Amino acid sequence: MNNNAQNYLFKPSERMLDLQVLEEIEQNPRVSQRELSNKFGIALGVTNACIKRMARREWIRLKGFPPRRIAYYLTPKGFAEKSKLMLHFFSYNIQHYAEMKKVISRRLVEMEEEGIRRIAFYGVSDEMEIAYITLQGSEIKLVGIIDDNETGNGRT
Repeated sequence: MNNNAQNYLFKPSERMLDLQVLEEIEQNPRVSQRELSNKFGIALGVTNACIKRMARREWIRLKGFPPRRIAYYLTPKGFAEKSKLMLHFFSYNIQHYAEMKKVISRRLVEMEEEGIRRIAFYGVSDEMEIAYITLQGSEIKLVGIIDDNETGNGRT
């Protein structure tokens, strides 16, 4: 899969991008739009539109610094929105974890019923960690973890 296809598939939602930008601005008010663009792997125009939208919604305030440098500051509305977004993503992740655990647990039961007693995982990921935790309540024994990635974490 080429990088353009990967970027499209794993493009962050607008809400996730909002959270990431708000967090970055909170930590570094003088961050440039180009730095934000590079950090989050998005086009400079998308970054500019995001900043303008946040300013229009009064989540951030812009203050000019010479030469041609702007600082961004979170407003009380911005802090409140950041908190809402964080709560949303924590809730989503907890629900996602619970759903993944149910799916994996059902599959492990099916495997046990089919007489499978040993398993190896291919690739290291968050999903594999959930599978490993779920496997602890099973009769199936983990015999190995295979990971082709040189860094050993299965992620690119």
